[in-house]
Amino acid sequence: MGRKWIVIGMVGLLLCGGTGLVSAVKENYDLLIITPDDLAGSFTPLVVHKQQYGISSKIVTLSDISSGAFFPAQGRDDPEKLKYFIKDAHETWNVSYVMLVGGKDRMPVRYVDVTSVQSGGSWHFISDLYYADLYNSTGGFCSWDTDGDNLFGEANDSVLIDEVHLIPDVCVGRLLCSSVSDVSVVVNKIIMYESSAVGSTSWFQNLVLTGGDEFPNMFIEYLLPLILRHKGRVACEGMYTSNQIASIMSGFTAKKVFASRNFADDAEYLTKENIRDAIDEGAGFVAFSSHGLEDRILTHPPLRKNVWVPRDGGFNSTDVQVLRNQEKLPVVVFNACLCGDFDSIATPIAWEFLCNTKGGGIAALACTCTSDNYPGTLCTETMLGYLTTSVFKQYTSGTHILGQVWKESISAYANDAEAMRIGAPDINIGDHLLVMKGPCFMNHFVMEEWALFGDPSLMIGGYES
Repeated sequence: MGRKWIVIGMVGLLLCGGTGLVSAVKENYDLLIITPDDLAGSFTPLVVHKQQYGISSKIVTLSDISSGAFFPAQGRDDPEKLKYFIKDAHETWNVSYVMLVGGKDRMPVRYVDVTSVQSGGSWHFISDLYYADLYNSTGGFCSWDTDGDNLFGEANDSVLIDEVHLIPDVCVGRLLCSSVSDVSVVVNKIIMYESSAVGSTSWFQNLVLTGGDEFPNMFIEYLLPLILRHKGRVACEGMYTSNQIASIMSGFTAKKVFASRNFADDAEYLTKENIRDAIDEGAGFVAFSSHGLEDRILTHPPLRKNVWVPRDGGFNSTDVQVLRNQEKLPVVVFNACLCGDFDSIATPIAWEFLCNTKGGGIAALACTCTSDNYPGTLCTETMLGYLTTSVFKQYTSGTHILGQVWKESISAYANDAEAMRIGAPDINIGDHLLVMKGPCFMNHFVMEEWALFGDPSLMIGGYES
């Protein structure tokens, strides 16, 4: 009798999820939503919506992590505790997608430190790849601080001081929400977008492309590829990249808004109004290939380095706020510096697309710091131009989950020996290039700062009904 009651008691404890015992049913979740405590309830509609399409989701608060509610809390600081939690969730719950909610004041961020001895420059920037790169080359926890000095991802011109594996193990996206109303806006857009099968509508097949000349200097434009011993040709980088994207996305109708119409007969001139009009008509994707600041994009007409377009301050956050494309929401890709820098400002232009209540975008990919490209046709062979074109290559190859597109664009770069080789210049010419005598931190730099703003589990184009 005693043994019988022990067995019955253990079964009851298992069914009730009693502590100290392994649950009879293993928990499995696709999407992990990590949020400040006060915003947790706002994500319930998203969890219900995701479940309808077979995406199981788990909401976890920062208090859950710090208190060890699910896994023992470990780590030297809040970002490392968060990363260990993501690792535990990936291994225990089979989590593939991680949504981080909040900017640097609401959700832990990891800063990376790189320097250039040659130029005297240094960069201290946020990297969400830190949270996705869980394992090092031997399968252990990838701390990004192998020398133990509490500086992460350290590198200089010739030495990668800290081991950074770079290959994402999970797909990480961030929502820069600070309030319940912020969450409501973005969650409602995600639900509407995924439920509407927008990929089957005509507007989704539009592709808005902008660009100009990023290196309007004759010496750099013509001679640098030869000096660097790479097989580049002269080109206006932004327009060249845009045309490359149009070729990759051959099934889409490219709407080009260029700093010169000499490179595309069907292009509109690069003005604020023409960009807004193209986006308001609806598009599945928008790609800005230009210079960037935290709140704007702008570029040059060919070989006119003293002229900036669009005029009157470039296409900026205010221009994004007045977009009225309603439910016709694009994924926006920024091939530009700083457009995802949420360290300097709370709402960079990449995020402005998501928080527009009357349109804007459904997601954005952008850099959290300054970035780099080569002049001429080398601009798509390495660095940020490689990542940008890779986004579209991943999509056309059949990868339609947004986080997977982000993850595979980075993985493709990290595994491409030629792209990594070209990204390691051995000469210093111009404002955008640094002397590199060994492993080049610029390759690491652009991957580490490449951030996804939005739902990493988003089905691009929505689900078919």
